[in-house]
Amino acid sequence: MDPFSFLSSNLRGWATPAQDGANAWVVRAPRVVALLRTLSPHIIGFQEFDADNLVDLQPALPHHAYTLGRESDHQSYVPVFWDRRRFAPVSQGGAWLNRWQDRKARDWGANNERSMTWMELVDQAADRRLLCVNTHLDHRSETARVRGTQLILDFLADWPHETPVIITGDFNASPFQPVPALLATPRIYGLFAEAGFMDAYRSATGIWPPPATFHNYAGDRYVPDQYGTWYIDWPLTRNLRVVSAQIVRHGPSAEPVSDHYPIHAVVTYTDAA
Repeated sequence: MDPFSFLSSNLRGWATPAQDGANAWVVRAPRVVALLRTLSPHIIGFQEFDADNLVDLQPALPHHAYTLGRESDHQSYVPVFWDRRRFAPVSQGGAWLNRWQDRKARDWGANNERSMTWMELVDQAADRRLLCVNTHLDHRSETARVRGTQLILDFLADWPHETPVIITGDFNASPFQPVPALLATPRIYGLFAEAGFMDAYRSATGIWPPPATFHNYAGDRYVPDQYGTWYIDWPLTRNLRVVSAQIVRHGPSAEPVSDHYPIHAVVTYTDAA
């Protein structure tokens, strides 16, 4: 069975020149298009995606369909994209990560409204079902991150445990060390790990602790603390074998695609030869 690839990327696609200056979306959009053309991922989970970004990214995604999910903070979304040449849609949905789940609202001390999007696909090359979840957890409230994670895991509990699952997201927390100056502990990673999920980057590379994914537009000039605790965009898999994974860094002379590095992974099914 042929492997397939997925990308997780916080685009900060809503940022205006007044907010990000030289790093506003209108400046970065062509770089994102070039990156998508180079990597050509089958499945994509974007965070901080503005609906207006669709027009800019369409040239790089002519074969992809998408579901936007629920509107969250800054009028942005956590959509799932899939390559129609490989995957076909089966069912889809989403929920806000609050106690009501059916309305856009802040809860549990969250700084912003948060949501999750899910997409069930059939892999036409392997005749397999695959579940993709994309989310963006709150950057201030530990309680909101934990409760949001529990809502995602409660949703997944209704699916057969053997279902292959990919979770993409900006989790705003480290899997191994508290984030400096923030109440951000490894607790939510532990919840996912207890449910059988593994960090795709660590699975493929064995690198621990991993380098930062958040870099605040500084790229290689960004200096996290000694533990690399700004590794907050960890992609998760269950019932899949990770063939390779990379944090897509840009060199010192290149311009950033976002204030986060994307993560690109190649996976196959656990029983693949």
